[in-house]
Amino acid sequence: HGSHEFFTMKERVFRYLVEEKGFASFSQEVSWTTGLRFDAYVRGGRGDVRELVHRELAKTPWDTEEYVHLLRWMRAYNDKHPDRQVRFMGNHLNYPELGRELFDGVEGYVRAYEPDLLPRITARYAPMRRLADGDTYMGRPPEERRELAKKAHEAFDLLKERRPASGERQFTWALQHARSPSRTATIYAFTLDTAEGKKQAMLYRDRLMAANTAWWQRHTGGKVLLSAHNSHVA
Repeated sequence: HGSHEFFTMKERVFRYLVEEKGFASFSQEVSWTTGLRFDAYVRGGRGDVRELVHRELAKTPWDTEEYVHLLRWMRAYNDKHPDRQVRFMGNHLNYPELGRELFDGVEGYVRAYEPDLLPRITARYAPMRRLADGDTYMGRPPEERRELAKKAHEAFDLLKERRPASGERQFTWALQHARSPSRTATIYAFTLDTAEGKKQAMLYRDRLMAANTAWWQRHTGGKVLLSAHNSHVA
């Protein structure tokens, strides 16, 4: 995961694909929210990139200078090509954070466009919001984790039922933001202390990473380099 040679090769391949083949996104097995923060940086966001990488990836093998170098190159490319921006996406569940800005984003959309729905959405997210991170979440009893997953699914379904008659970009992104904590809660609800539970969780994990990557490609419209191990891609 964190070896210099593999990641340097990935960056070189990505740079070639961007410059010669019209690719537009780098997709990596990091959380959806981390991807959003990296995407904001490479498109001109504020902050020190090394601090950003360390904060987001401290619990992963990717807290490396190679990652910093990739993001700096992407940002420099965007500075030179404002009409042909490259983007970063994280296709994973939300870990170690639960994605609090996703809750904020969904509730903000509901407040603006479907205010009558807000009390029901906030009530379902409230128990998850009270858990600080994924480790705390996993420390809760299995029955509680299954109930949290149920509530996250209900919040997603409530929003999905309000799909506008005509396509609306804000709704599309709000629904994807609601989908992410729902999937995170689902994988945390598996019985991870058993071999079968771990197997099913890992199958679900690969499927959600594939689904997130496909969603990104469909809704941004560009070609995507998917950076992942063969087992995940398979």
